[in-house]
Amino acid sequence: MTERLPLAAIRPPRFKLRRDVGNLTDLKASMQARRLLQPILVRKVGQTGAPSNKEWFELVAGHRRWVAAAELGWTDIEANIIEATDAEAVELSLVENIQRGELDPYEEADAYRYYIKEKGYGSGKELAAKLGKSPAHISQRLLLLNIPEEEFTRVKSALSISHAEQLARLPEVEIRDMADALIETKMSSDQAKAAVDYRRAGLSVEQAVHRALEYADAPTPTLKGKQWDAHRVAREQIVLTLQQALHRVDFNMADLPDTEQAVWQQRIRAPLHGLTDVALKTEKEIGA
Repeated sequence: MTERLPLAAIRPPRFKLRRDVGNLTDLKASMQARRLLQPILVRKVGQTGAPSNKEWFELVAGHRRWVAAAELGWTDIEANIIEATDAEAVELSLVENIQRGELDPYEEADAYRYYIKEKGYGSGKELAAKLGKSPAHISQRLLLLNIPEEEFTRVKSALSISHAEQLARLPEVEIRDMADALIETKMSSDQAKAAVDYRRAGLSVEQAVHRALEYADAPTPTLKGKQWDAHRVAREQIVLTLQQALHRVDFNMADLPDTEQAVWQQRIRAPLHGLTDVALKTEKEIGA
């Protein structure tokens, strides 16, 4: 049912999905020119007694339009009135805001937390089905809450949401140092994942970042075996350094004339290949 309701009869939702309605300039200009293209969504929550018998409504969706109407000096607004439980009201609000792309990932995560953990309206799997999302998406968003909001904002602004999602896999006390390193080195999200994997496996932040940047072809730890130790990491990095050097020599030798290649093969590549083999054997012997 659609009616024009007094703005004064509508109260904000009990749980606000958005911390900030953002810049309303364009929205207000559109509303002034074309009125309201889509009614807000409300539910009836009460009624005063005689003699006024005023009805009270709670906003379900359309928070920005409601605020813009108030700022424009409107006294009433077109609204679709529905019947909805507390849980259904949150679900509907989530659906509209997600479809409109009006929630940042941290706000989305906090809404999931409120629905699942604080209010116990349903499981992550149940909420995912109602929102048309995968359970993995819900879980991944909830992980973001492991990051202090100011750190999330800093990393998202400097790098990307994907980087923040990787940081969320670390204990909160370790996030700031790793965030500083990711931002300073401007590493890709794949490198950030590797760096976090190395940190979780026991390397220091400095070691983890160095390995992720310098040894991109190296296998990342599975985290199923023993924790990595500094000595083992150092031995492996010596081997990787020689292997990378050999690969780069091959790459650059390909551009040399045949006669010159023979010289480099004899004096540089062959000894380097032999040294790499010795390093591999040494690493296996000591690391056994």
